[in-house]
Amino acid sequence: MATLQGSEDLSNFTYPLGFYIRGFYALQNTNYYFMFLAVVYVVTLLANFLIMSVIWYAESLHTSKYLAIFSLAVVDVSYSTALIPKAIHTFLFNSRFVYFNACLTQIFFVHYFCSMESFALCVLAYDRLIAIYFPLRCNTLNSTTRMMLVILISWIIPLIVVVIMVALIPRLPYCKTTIVNSYFCDHGPTSVYDTINLPLYTNINMKVFFCLMMATGYLFVNKMQPLAVT
Repeated sequence: MATLQGSEDLSNFTYPLGFYIRGFYALQNTNYYFMFLAVVYVVTLLANFLIMSVIWYAESLHTSKYLAIFSLAVVDVSYSTALIPKAIHTFLFNSRFVYFNACLTQIFFVHYFCSMESFALCVLAYDRLIAIYFPLRCNTLNSTTRMMLVILISWIIPLIVVVIMVALIPRLPYCKTTIVNSYFCDHGPTSVYDTINLPLYTNINMKVFFCLMMATGYLFVNKMQPLAVT
């Protein structure tokens, strides 16, 4: 199948030049929505930078709990920055065409930091679990060094999954429309436009993710059992 990049006929090609972001096509007065979203973005940045500054400069807050909160604030800022500014630029300035490589870049960062939101909350839950079950030994069992290691692992696991997901997208042949029915370069609406409606690599990616999660949970349970006995 010949490559037809730059051609006006986008109905049959193997490597698209880019995608057209359709957005909220059924929603009226979308400009007001994205203006409100811009205000929310600014408030999000100010609030999270305030939290990070307080934790950074207050030495009494340099504990495992506030390390997890600091990580959550970093992820929140990163996720909002990866998604909201581009969406505002796309729809307020009617710049809806996104080049293929730029689309892959946005897919990576949006899905990576979206996954990191869940993992950051799991890290906070882990810290509270230690504090509830072992209140007298929580500072020893969950030291700042150990919490930094847990946070690092929580950043690496979604990184592996999302890198595999994005790296396999360019290998797929595309043979349908380049219009994405989403407000950003989303993985699902983008990958569904290849020649296979349910791509095999998506199933492989989910299997890798669940295997990593099961391995992490298994190691955590084995670690908690001897602590519960003592």
